[in-house]
Amino acid sequence: MAFLKEIFRETQMVVSKGLFELVIPPIKLKEVQDASLQKGYGLERLGRWGGAAREFYTLSVSSENPKDRLDGLVNLSQMLINLGRFSQAKKFIKSGEVELQSLPERELFYYRARFFEKEGWIADYERDFKNAVDLFNSARRIVFRNDRTNEEEKLFSTTTHFLGRAHIGLAIQGVNSNSNYIYSLGYFKEDLERYQSLRKEGNPDPQGEGLQHAWMAVCFMTVNHLSSAEESIDRAGELFQESIKNSNPPDVMAHYHCLKGGLYLKRSLVKEARSEFNKAWLIRKAGVKYPKGEADAAIGIAVSFWMERNIKEASKWFTRAVKLYPLTLLRVRTFIA
Repeated sequence: MAFLKEIFRETQMVVSKGLFELVIPPIKLKEVQDASLQKGYGLERLGRWGGAAREFYTLSVSSENPKDRLDGLVNLSQMLINLGRFSQAKKFIKSGEVELQSLPERELFYYRARFFEKEGWIADYERDFKNAVDLFNSARRIVFRNDRTNEEEKLFSTTTHFLGRAHIGLAIQGVNSNSNYIYSLGYFKEDLERYQSLRKEGNPDPQGEGLQHAWMAVCFMTVNHLSSAEESIDRAGELFQESIKNSNPPDVMAHYHCLKGGLYLKRSLVKEARSEFNKAWLIRKAGVKYPKGEADAAIGIAVSFWMERNIKEASKWFTRAVKLYPLTLLRVRTFIA
């Protein structure tokens, strides 16, 4: 029986990835004039990922500075990941290996770690969590040193957070659930300590801090510790609101409302859950174009209707989610479990 479940899971993954590549074609990238990392970062902060991708692409192909070319490649791959173009991102990541050879050893290893990290993001989004753990660990080992630079420290934090995500993903998939839950919670607590230290130093990052609480809530919901989940969700919401007051986009509140919706589903409060998922849906539709985020809200609405045995509405919203983000097919078991 376990073997059949594994075969079904692998088949589901292959079909979903195939659909994903068919439905979402590669982005046509063009060079732009006077491209710079600063312009790319500015567009990224505004959620204009396509525009940022063109800035980074131009640097990756035309800059005379090898570090600028590599920074262009790393950031271009991230924009493509955000936009769901995973195969396209992988091609650019692979092309960066040639550029690495011209760098001093420490810089070479740093950029190699960045490429491992981006491949880890893709594995995470594709729900290939075992591979994600391996990739993030590969990146983390490279920068696991006492004299980390600021860039290495940020990368170390990112890999810590995503290792937490990968381990709770494995737990949800039923792979060594208890141990993976413990590993996951440990990684989120470790990264939370870093953000709390930044706050004490007068340099808070409320959105990053809030995301640790948000993912700790996912851990708690996975093992039905619902009161702990509620506390973490509430704290995440407070921190997300703080980040919005600091001029960050309000889109992150969609994540908060999806978590609230998931908590209400756990408590069989279906109408309250649907209200939260609807709030998330409206935020995503009004904000940055982010198909995965829209699909998260849509599938939450679908599950709320399914729990009421309203198959017509459930099917409508589930179809909408799959059209937006075909890899939603990989997540059905998680939402219904």
